[in-house]
Amino acid sequence: DKAVLAKKNIQENVNLAQEKGQQIRTIAEEMYENKDAIKAFAREKMEVLKDCLGEFLVAYKKSRDEEMDKIMNPSKLPQGREVPIVQLLDAAEQAMQKQQLGKELDSAGARSDANHS
Repeated sequence: DKAVLAKKNIQENVNLAQEKGQQIRTIAEEMYENKDAIKAFAREKMEVLKDCLGEFLVAYKKSRDEEMDKIMNPSKLPQGREVPIVQLLDAAEQAMQKQQLGKELDSAGARSDANHS
């Protein structure tokens, strides 16, 4: 399931950040004297964070689009499976909420990219 995979990937990123947290703190303290090195270090870590977030958003958008496709094209559902209209309406409402969240995340990402350019 894609949601489980996305959750697993996020958890792995969190675990990695926790494991490396003390090392990063030690390195940052050692680099305190060198302002340029600190800037380079921060830039590198921001790139890693940006890549992680980008990976998450790609998977999120793909899953969102697949769910929207299922809702908009019920003929693609397996044959012999009837879906009650109430369930379809609930799914459509949830999809619209997810789409709005996706737009907000996209907008926030665009603002963030603009601020870093």
